[in-house]
Amino acid sequence: MSKAPSEDNKIKIPLMWRLRAWWHGYDLEDVRARLSKSDDEPMAKSPEDNRGNNPKDSGHPDNLPQPDDGTSDTDDGAFDIDDDIEFIESDHIAVKAVWDTDRAHVAQVFWGDGFCGPGGPENIIAMTAPLNINSKRSAMVIGAGLGGPVRAMQKEYDTPVDGYESSKELATAGMEMSEVAGVAQDAPVSHIDFENTPRFPRSYDRAYAKESLFIITDKSNLVQSIFDHLKKDGLFLLTEYILSENADQSSILFDQWRTLEPYQPRPVSSDEMESCLENAGFSITVNEDITDFYLDLIVAARIHAKKVIKTMEADDVKDPTILKYMHNEAIFWDTRAKLLRSGDLKVIKYLGLKSS
Repeated sequence: MSKAPSEDNKIKIPLMWRLRAWWHGYDLEDVRARLSKSDDEPMAKSPEDNRGNNPKDSGHPDNLPQPDDGTSDTDDGAFDIDDDIEFIESDHIAVKAVWDTDRAHVAQVFWGDGFCGPGGPENIIAMTAPLNINSKRSAMVIGAGLGGPVRAMQKEYDTPVDGYESSKELATAGMEMSEVAGVAQDAPVSHIDFENTPRFPRSYDRAYAKESLFIITDKSNLVQSIFDHLKKDGLFLLTEYILSENADQSSILFDQWRTLEPYQPRPVSSDEMESCLENAGFSITVNEDITDFYLDLIVAARIHAKKVIKTMEADDVKDPTILKYMHNEAIFWDTRAKLLRSGDLKVIKYLGLKSS
């Protein structure tokens, strides 16, 4: 239980910091005490802006250590949608996961600063290694989310990386994070309508689309535009949700997925995706099933999210909205993971070459 209120307790702790404190098991009174000793620090400072700081020299809760990958937990990592997490209300059910500020905060607790889905800086760099990006090659990211992938690539490869996102809310928040991090010029995040034959403002050497085409009705228009905006010998890396050959799209699980997704999911088979890439002009050099790897990322995040929820409940959290968002995000990813586990849905990595 929390300690009795005091004058220091009146200090407002931002949602992101409260979530991080619960995540790591810190007492909120300790966080308030640290904040009261660092009045000179900006309250809205972005977690990404603390890179390179010594945690021992800062009173910022954002400098708490990042969560581990779940391997040290006593949980064996088995994914189970019917776990023992109790909802704050007995009749609570998941609702459509529309993007707003609170969900963006909660998503980062699951996936890391600047991320709203499986990835993280190290995984993004490992995934994009086949693109052979360097300081002389420009790149763009389709499905930039909160800009985490864009900033990770820009920092690693020391080259400008432009991010494009279909959600206005995510694009706005992502651009603000790039501005706070001081990389607005080299790692911008812009909103763009992927449905209506988007025209990008420039040509690029490399392109990366991160699980973003499955919500597009006419994928061929977007893929063609990406092809047209790549220079000769350009590479296009695509990771995407793909329908299995025998997927039952009329199942209850598929219906639940459609209900929860902020945008209507429209996945296609691997054959259709290959045809889409080839018809645009790409030569496919890689076609790899990365479903198991992707599931491992979800499982690790889910284990940590479960810890956060239990810690929040043990701390007698008085804000049910936060817990509802946490539960809803968990159910959202539980549903995707169950489809992946069932084999109805896969995550495939493609690499396309523009040779002319």
